[in-house]
Amino acid sequence: MLLTDDHVYEPVLSRGDADRVAAVITIRERKRRAAGASSVLCHVRLAHVAGYSRAALASFRARLSIALVEHGHELSIDEKTTMTGTGMLIGG
Repeated sequence: MLLTDDHVYEPVLSRGDADRVAAVITIRERKRRAAGASSVLCHVRLAHVAGYSRAALASFRARLSIALVEHGHELSIDEKTTMTGTGMLIGG
């Protein structure tokens, strides 16, 4: 969250962002399975910077869960706060 004297800005994670993440996960999972992975993808770790409020993260998790189901996945989503927002991990 960014505070100024007159405004409060919070990063927004859209439904489109959730759909793009789900699409990338789908592509990665297809490649993983084609390479012979025996386990099914079962969880995703969402790495984010501390600037997101709990409400914004909860809303995005819900959007991401819906997008994942629409792409044929039923995964658990874990969260990790990082300094850079990098490090999203996808695990089997």
